[in-house]
Amino acid sequence: MSTPQSTSVTTKHRTGCGTLYVTRAGERVTASLGKAGGCAASQVGIITALLSLALVKGASSEDVARCLRGTSCPHASPPRGVLSCGDALAEAMAQEATP
Repeated sequence: MSTPQSTSVTTKHRTGCGTLYVTRAGERVTASLGKAGGCAASQVGIITALLSLALVKGASSEDVARCLRGTSCPHASPPRGVLSCGDALAEAMAQEATP
């Protein structure tokens, strides 16, 4: 018996801390900023680990997006509408929830 293949989708989001690439493969969420290291990159790693855990435990993409939407940081890029890396992750989760 074969196991179902999980497809992954990667979306690109411009944030005040750089370009954020978010990959969703089933219940697993990973993300990386277009630059290595730093506090923002570590925070993105922590948030995506918690997102994955929430999805495994039954949270919906919509619930996750609602929790993260609107968070802001000093490096916000309002002309593009992204307030923070968390806000960009909410956008990615909302895109995943929309067919």
